[in-house]
Amino acid sequence: MLSLVVGFKLGKMSITIGRIIIGDEALHKILDFLPYPFLVAREINGVLHHVYINQKFRDEIGYTIEEIPTMVEWFKFAYPNLDYRKQVEENWSLRVKASESSGLGSVSMQTRVHTKISGDRWYEIKSSLDNPHMVAFIDIHANKSREESLKVMNSNHDRVLSILGHDLRVPINQLYSLSEMALKEQITKEEFSQVVANVNASALQSMEFLSTTLTWAKSNFDVI
Repeated sequence: MLSLVVGFKLGKMSITIGRIIIGDEALHKILDFLPYPFLVAREINGVLHHVYINQKFRDEIGYTIEEIPTMVEWFKFAYPNLDYRKQVEENWSLRVKASESSGLGSVSMQTRVHTKISGDRWYEIKSSLDNPHMVAFIDIHANKSREESLKVMNSNHDRVLSILGHDLRVPINQLYSLSEMALKEQITKEEFSQVVANVNASALQSMEFLSTTLTWAKSNFDVI
């Protein structure tokens, strides 16, 4: 059974009209109608016990209430990697404390959840802080995947520029030095021929390297 406060705001004043009591059966029907995975948890002796999981949760995330009867089991299934689980638990605890100290009625966090249906997926998890706790899971996997792809692309872009800047500088500097000496007549014909041969070999290596780098960049960036 869920009790909802009904009211409105008038300027900075919050005016309460009354409360609506929703029975468990009606609440379950409402949750099954929602487009997001939802679970309901009640705090009993300091432990959050799951009392209902909606149909979308079962279809998309896959765990049953028998598999995750409490928040303890949920964390083990959702975050099988122990280090990541500890990180999520610590971050969630900090966010709950921050929300409570700020007088907020809910808390949210983005995490990578291991689902039973489709493996690891990114969700924004939003939970009310009242008892019972209403927890919603909003799928943000597509956006997170794009963000990670952009990070990799930017990293590769910087790497290409760094490599090109380093490896192309040598033959260009050689050409510049050769032209400077030739203009100032500071080099003999024999020395000029030797330097030209060195520059030619260096330029050939740079051309091959540039071709390889551009081919790699095209396969990684789908450009050029």
